[in-house]
Amino acid sequence: MAAGKATQDVILAAVVERLHTQIDELTEDTCILTEDPYPSHSPPGDVFVTVSIGDGNFDEGMFAAGGVEQVFERSAIVVTVFSRVSTDRKDEATGVLLDPERGMLSVWKRKVLQAILKDNWDPVDGNTGLELTRNMFAPLSAGAPQRVEDDGISYSMMSLVFSMDYDWNL
Repeated sequence: MAAGKATQDVILAAVVERLHTQIDELTEDTCILTEDPYPSHSPPGDVFVTVSIGDGNFDEGMFAAGGVEQVFERSAIVVTVFSRVSTDRKDEATGVLLDPERGMLSVWKRKVLQAILKDNWDPVDGNTGLELTRNMFAPLSAGAPQRVEDDGISYSMMSLVFSMDYDWNL
C-alpha cells in the first residue's frame, strides 16, 4: 500500500485508538495522549498507558531534493505503561515484574508489543486509504521498569519506544 502524508497528531491518535481496540483492559480514560510520558496529574486507575511523541530528525537530503513536498521525519512514539501492584516487601520485585494480571514483563510489555506490531499494522488515513507512515512501526528500545510515587500510591512504569517514519502533510 502506498504511503500518504500525515501529521504527528493524526498518527498519535491512531496509536491510541489501536491500543484501545487491541488491549481489552484499556479505555479512553486509561490510555491517554500526553506531552510527557510521565504525567504530572493523578493516575486514572490501577493500570494506565500514556502515548507521547519522542525526538525526531528531518532528512535534509530529501528536503533539498523535494522542498516542502518532501519533508520526511524519522521520529518516535513512546508508550509508557503504569501498573499498581500490591505486594509485600518480600515479593515486591516478583509481583511488579511477573504478576499474572498486571506484571510489567509477564503481561504489559507483551500486550503493547502485540498491539503495535501484530498483523503488520500501519495506520491508514480513513479518507484516502493511504498509509500514514512510510514504514511499519519498529521497536527501538524498552526502558527498565521503574518505581514512581503519586499521592502516596506506588506504581511500576516501563516505556517502549517505536520508530515512526512519515512525510509531513504541510
